[in-house]
Amino acid sequence: MPDEQKQSVADLNKGIRWEVFIPAFLVVAIAAIVGIVNKEMLTKASNTFFFWSLDSFGWLYQLSIMASVVLVAVVTFSKLGNMRIGGKDAKPKYSFWTWFAMTLTGGIATGIVTWGVNEPLIYYGNVWGELDQLGIEAGTHQAAIFAMARSFYNWTFVPYAIYALCGLLVSYIYYHKKDSLTVTATLKPLFGDRVTKPFSSAIIDTLSMLALTIGLATGLTMCITLVITGLKGAYGIQESLPLFVGIGTAIIFAFTFSSYVGLDKGLKIVGSLNAWFYYGLLALLL
Repeated sequence: MPDEQKQSVADLNKGIRWEVFIPAFLVVAIAAIVGIVNKEMLTKASNTFFFWSLDSFGWLYQLSIMASVVLVAVVTFSKLGNMRIGGKDAKPKYSFWTWFAMTLTGGIATGIVTWGVNEPLIYYGNVWGELDQLGIEAGTHQAAIFAMARSFYNWTFVPYAIYALCGLLVSYIYYHKKDSLTVTATLKPLFGDRVTKPFSSAIIDTLSMLALTIGLATGLTMCITLVITGLKGAYGIQESLPLFVGIGTAIIFAFTFSSYVGLDKGLKIVGSLNAWFYYGLLALLL
């Protein structure tokens, strides 16, 4: 590993960035407390903010998504795709299939199990009212085409283009430019060094931390709910708070342990096992 790379890694180990951790922790903690005390109020506030963001920035979301697909396609099929991140002498640490397993299971995770069946039916039955805007009647052949097209849009090239672009930016900045492993560092080519000032970088990385935390919390809750539903359907075990907490604790422990021991002994093994599980499930369905 080059000296500059070692220095970047050393910078990561200096300790917690309290200016990022404390604001993010307070927001999540306050939201959790409000949810415990008055979940209806939290739900209403969350829905209000969510639908406001869609009404105000929906156009930006769609443009960003399509731009991600185009940019990834350009990088993939142009000479840029031949550039070796980390330098011409850099070697991949894992095989293609190992990376594929970790990427596959990290990207679809619980969501594909839950929404792989539910989502086409939701669109087909017009549960969310999207067909009304298109003048399509629920339960028809056109509705089925729309349902499958919308599901493929949500679960195939489009989301993975977003993941790939984010991963490409971070890896390029960290391994090629030898900069810090932060979202702020990926914005330096666009906005210059002013984004790395203490106040600016704290805001950017705090928002990034909140996005990661809330996203992981959503996936974790979905996973716990899926397991509880399976236990209830298969063994008649009723839903309860201790069961919810117990399953959540087990999942958090497994993730924390696999992260602590590192990619080689943790996430690599978990990702490979998870991938084989999905392959088996796919073979069973086919």
